[in-house]
Amino acid sequence: MDGFDAHQRQMETLCGRLELIADLLPDQADPTLCKFTSDGIVKTLSDAQAFEEKELFPALQALSLLETDMKEIFAQLREEHYEDLCFAEEVRDNLRAIIEGHPSQSANATGYMLRGFFEKLRRHMAYERYLVSALRTKKAPGTPDAS
Repeated sequence: MDGFDAHQRQMETLCGRLELIADLLPDQADPTLCKFTSDGIVKTLSDAQAFEEKELFPALQALSLLETDMKEIFAQLREEHYEDLCFAEEVRDNLRAIIEGHPSQSANATGYMLRGFFEKLRRHMAYERYLVSALRTKKAPGTPDAS
């Protein structure tokens, strides 16, 4: 499962940056950090989601790790991906508005939005780590190593 750990690290870094920005609002938000984060948020998230859908989901499906219908679980996760991507675009736009000096909402509202976003991502990532740990312990014969 080449790439999983790298995507997890990138997502954790993104969440850490968003948390720092939220902590520094309203008066100490670093424009450089806001710009760097806003520039990369959608790509980082979409790259991780593409990996999950093309690599992780098929590997999990092949092993039938859960006793339920995996198709329903993956459909739910794909819906969450779409919602997360829309949310990421909204976060990006709000960060850019801060950089430009024309915030579209109060600092409290932006901080609340950032926290809602990165906490949701962290829950999603924790669930994925759970699934991957199962994948790593229950490998089918001939299945590549999940590391």
